[in-house]
Amino acid sequence: MKLEDQVCNLELSKKLKNLGVKQESLFYWVLVNPQVNQWELTVKENAKSFLNKDKVSAFTASELGEMLPNYTEIKKCFPKNITGTFWQVSYIQPKPYLTHFEDDDTEANARAKMLVYLLENNLMKGKKTK
Repeated sequence: MKLEDQVCNLELSKKLKNLGVKQESLFYWVLVNPQVNQWELTVKENAKSFLNKDKVSAFTASELGEMLPNYTEIKKCFPKNITGTFWQVSYIQPKPYLTHFEDDDTEANARAKMLVYLLENNLMKGKKTK
């Protein structure tokens, strides 16, 4: 499995940073060539030499799982009559009752999408992401 499939993509990583998620991860997207907007994925030690504005955390599925609230579940889905699989994250809050689902081809992106949704809708009470 490629490293890019184990962390959230650059677009979601930027959204999480803009939403104020603390930038601490094992991996980072770093801007290596500003003239062509070229970003590369690197480990934390290699990212230290880049300025904060030139890097964003590329959270792994497990790092994102630690940030998500207890009301979330993740599952790998096998759709009927369609090749391939996808990951689905469910958020089911009992009181007041609320449900929401996010999915993606990778587990990390599905979890990142859910975290973005929860942060944008102020549903992260009591969970530390900042």
